[in-house]
This record gives sequence, structure tokens and C-alpha cells, in this order.
Amino acid sequence: MDRPSHPSHLSYDTDSSNESSLLLYESDDIISEEQEEDSFISYDDEDDDYSISTEEEIEFDTLFEEESEHLFQEKVDKQYYIGLATQIEGDDFLVMANTISTKGFLKNPYHKLLHYLWLHSIIRVKQPKIDILKLVIRSDGVYTVVIKTFWLRVFQRRWKRIFRESQEKLMKRKSLNYLKIREITSKKSLYNL
Repeated sequence: MDRPSHPSHLSYDTDSSNESSLLLYESDDIISEEQEEDSFISYDDEDDDYSISTEEEIEFDTLFEEESEHLFQEKVDKQYYIGLATQIEGDDFLVMANTISTKGFLKNPYHKLLHYLWLHSIIRVKQPKIDILKLVIRSDGVYTVVIKTFWLRVFQRRWKRIFRESQEKLMKRKSLNYLKIREITSKKSLYNL
């Protein structure tokens, strides 16, 4: 069987169900067993054409079409975006890798967006995590970002604590002991409430 010529960074394996097709994998990509069964690029000797045969790739293509306007529009300095950021070795700043529109973020599940953003990033992100990013465009044109999700989490933790404390106060005010003392003395100072 003649094997097609292909770049050296691709490795191939013969599919046991079809002798005429070869499976090609990027050697840099990590493929889990679940992905390996559902997602592969095959080369068909009869067509001399590469084709992607996976439902997930079709979903990503649809998402790419929906997000193409946002993806290719010029980004604005000091604006907020939802996306991935990564640090390039040797630099002390974060670089914007990819973003998604707010509409796209709300419309799709998180794991799908994370995978999509990772696949379509300008730079490979080792530990992808979707964050709120504030874009800072440097004088040399590099899109650096400040991750704002961290501060949002700090703010949420603070308000969760305040809410929990207020709920505890309400529960104490509902207690029979508190109601009885308030009724007798007309004072609220029993629990320092």
C-alpha cells in the first residue's frame, strides 16, 4: 500500500476497520482515548483528500463561523474581553491568546468554549482557563492583558461572607428566645443585632 507524503511532525497509524485509510495525528497534540475514538483526521487513498470526521469539529466550525466577526475585528485598548491569556517564556507579561464574544460565551457550554479557544489560539496555552481580560496594547503592538477574574472572585468572596453574616443575624432574630426578650424589654441588644 502506498503511503501519502505528509509533514514530519505528523505520525500515522493504520485504521484496522479500513485498510485504505490512515489516521494522522499531530505529534504535539495530546489525544485522550475518548477523543481518539470520536475524533481523527483520515486520509482516503481513493479521494486523495484529507477530511475531518467528527461531530465536535463540525460544532467548532459552526462556532468559528458565528464568532468570525468578533475574532477578526480590531481589538480596542483598555476594553474588557472574555478569553485565554498566556505568558511567553522570558517575558514578564501576559499575552492575549484568543477571545470570544459575550453572546458566544453565554450561548455555549464552558467546556466546549475552553476547547474551542484552546484550538484556535494564536499561541498554545499550557493550562487554559477562561478569564475576564483587560487589553493593554503596547507601543510595539503586542496585545498584553491584565486578568480581572481574580479581583471579581475576591469581590464575590467578600459579598458571600457579608450575605452569610446577614442571614445568620436574621436567623437569630427569628429565634424564640430573642423574640421573648425583645417583647419584654423592647431592646435588640441581646445578640448585638
